[in-house]
Amino acid sequence: MTVIQETETVVVERVINASPETLFEMWTDSEKISTWLSAGAELDPRPGGIAKLIMGGNAHKDNPVTSGGEFLVVEPHTHLELTWGFSEEAIGVPIGSSVVAVDFIPQDKGTLVRVSHSGLPAGRDDSPYSERKGWALMLAHLEDAVAG
Repeated sequence: MTVIQETETVVVERVINASPETLFEMWTDSEKISTWLSAGAELDPRPGGIAKLIMGGNAHKDNPVTSGGEFLVVEPHTHLELTWGFSEEAIGVPIGSSVVAVDFIPQDKGTLVRVSHSGLPAGRDDSPYSERKGWALMLAHLEDAVAG
């Protein structure tokens, strides 16, 4: 018998007072992404290129968690897609098992950053691993990072 797990897509948006070019670079430069999303990163932003992030924070100080996958689509300043997941099994999203798409949409006062994370196990909004809450927090960190 095959068990089919229900999946969902989480979409989180935030308007950030920065250009699409600046924000795109914050997602694709290894040093810059480490100022708001990870404790360290190895990025090769081209289709098939690696997207490896080391997650930090007190919860992972002694046992760092790797996240990311590989870039699927790289359209400078407008759109990124990459496979995504985590090395820690308890999180429930193995590396490469989901897809994160990021759109950078110019607005009157900055750029709308839209993160669409698909292929996720359904019903995680109330879990400690809620992608909806996690991406909302990370976009707030991105806004802080570009504001200086």
